[in-house]
Order: sequence, then C-alpha cells, then structure tokens
Amino acid sequence: MTPKAIASFALGPVGGALLGFLTLPIVTWFFAAEDIGRLSMLHVTLNFAVLVFSLGLDQAYVREYHESEHSPTLFKLVLLPGFLILTLSLILIAPALLSSWVFGIASSELGLLLGLCIVAAFLSRFFSLILRMQERGLAFSLSQVLPKVIFLGAIGAFVLLDSSRELLQLLVGQTLAIVIVCLINALLTRREWLDGIKTPFKREALLPMLKYGMPLILGGVAFWGLTATDKIFIR
Repeated sequence: MTPKAIASFALGPVGGALLGFLTLPIVTWFFAAEDIGRLSMLHVTLNFAVLVFSLGLDQAYVREYHESEHSPTLFKLVLLPGFLILTLSLILIAPALLSSWVFGIASSELGLLLGLCIVAAFLSRFFSLILRMQERGLAFSLSQVLPKVIFLGAIGAFVLLDSSRELLQLLVGQTLAIVIVCLINALLTRREWLDGIKTPFKREALLPMLKYGMPLILGGVAFWGLTATDKIFIR
C-alpha cells in the first residue's frame, strides 16, 4: 500500500475524532444529559450487535479476500448468515421491549428506529469492508466521517425548527446518519454485491470460515465489555 493510500485511509479516523469532539458540546448544549446518556447506549448496542451477528465472518472475509477466486461469492457467503440471524432476532423481539432493554423506555417508535439502526450499521460494516479491501481509501474514510456530519446537520435542523429536544429527535438524527451512509456504501459497492446475488451459496465453504471467525468474537466481546462496562453500569 502506497503512502498516499495510507493517508487516504487515515482521513476517516482523524476526521471522525475531530467531529466527535465538536459534536459532544453541541449536543449537550441543547439536549438533556439523560437523553445523551441513552444515545450512548445506542452506540454500545450497535457495536455489540455488529460484533456478535457478524459471526466473525467479517474477519474471515478480510483473510480470504485475496485468496478467493470470486470475491462477490465470498461476500455473499460472509454476509448472509449473520444478516438472516439478525433479521429473525429483530422480528421476534417486540420493538417496545427492545427499546426498554436499551433506553429504559418502552416505546415501539424508539424500538423500530433502533432496529433500523442495527440493520443499517450491520450492512454498512460489510459494505465498508469491500471499500477497504479494494483500497478505496477516500470512500472508506467518507463512510466514517459522513455519519457525524449528517447527525450534526439533523440536530441543527431540529434546533432551527424549534422542534422538541428529546431522545426521539436524537435517535432520528442518528438513524438518518447511519441509514444514509449505509445506502451510500451500498451504491459505491453495488457491482460487488449485485454480482454476489447471482452466484450460488456455497455452504461447504462456510464452515471453515466460521471455525476461523467464531473464536475471534470472544476477544471482541471482551474488548467491547471493557469499553462499554461504565455505560452499562450507569444505565
């Protein structure tokens, strides 16, 4: 990888961090601390859901990408199992119950938005892997910076329109950011996943990748626990 490519990939984390420092004081100025705390539980939940429901196949995709004879087939293989399990899980859990678990508020409206966020974040994670493996650094960085830009824009719109400043508005802004970025990532990688749709699902190739990826979930969950424990205890 050339220095130029490395720099293009570095723009995402650096830009995201800078926007993160800008976002927090703006949001805390207009919204209650309790709602901001609940919003932090959204990020904890998204990280956990993507980590667990990916089944470690995202890491297997990175490992197998350059060895694969047909990368779209590989993408379909790693995406489909976790996506189906995630979708089924969300269908079986009542939205109000999901909202109660995460936010402490039994609201179907919040639960549906939360479910949409989880699905969009899951898909965006896999779409961004395509950008990463194809060394499309600027597009990859855009997928990390754009959510914060859209979220800030949504919050600014709510303030200018003198809308209610509650958890619902925060969650709507975050949902817009995650869903829009997911759609952009899907558009940028459409050739890869559209080609994958046309290919057969090779179940015999899935088991070796699960054997590689599943143990990685344990380490990921351990790290997630270390970074999320304080928020969970406060909740």
